[in-house]
Amino acid sequence: MTDNSEIYVEYILGEIEAGKVFAKDVITGFCNKFQKSERTFATYWKRARNEYSKQREVIEKVKLTTIVSEEKKTIRAAIKSREDLLAALGSIIEMRGKRIPGTEKVIDGVKVPGSERLLTPSFRDMVAAIRLYAEMQGYFTPTKPVGNEVYQQLFEKLNATGGQNVHDY
Repeated sequence: MTDNSEIYVEYILGEIEAGKVFAKDVITGFCNKFQKSERTFATYWKRARNEYSKQREVIEKVKLTTIVSEEKKTIRAAIKSREDLLAALGSIIEMRGKRIPGTEKVIDGVKVPGSERLLTPSFRDMVAAIRLYAEMQGYFTPTKPVGNEVYQQLFEKLNATGGQNVHDY
């Protein structure tokens, strides 16, 4: 392209970026400013639209790449590691309770230290944890594959703040 043609294309690109996406919205200003015919405008309009499409395509690819990488980071952070899961399963198997902060007994306006409510796993939770632990360690081949949903449900149950198995000690 010559210098003038670059100027024409840049003018049209500026108009497109300003929101004038139809040729009929740009043609009058172009023809008045540069003293060119409608046929000449059509040539430069086509070039400008192609260049604009290429620019938008590159921008969209970069945006998509950024979004995908951020989503991957978020998902990786949300998924518990195998070691975290095995440790949590071990605490269920050993029937260790989890103290719930903010549930201390208050006597005469004073919180009694060590009197928090205790969340303990049920026998059913313990059996399920043993089965899942055995599957994860490869002690037997499961008949149905265990997906991430099962692991996530187990962690949600572990991190619950209330429930049927809450005891005062």
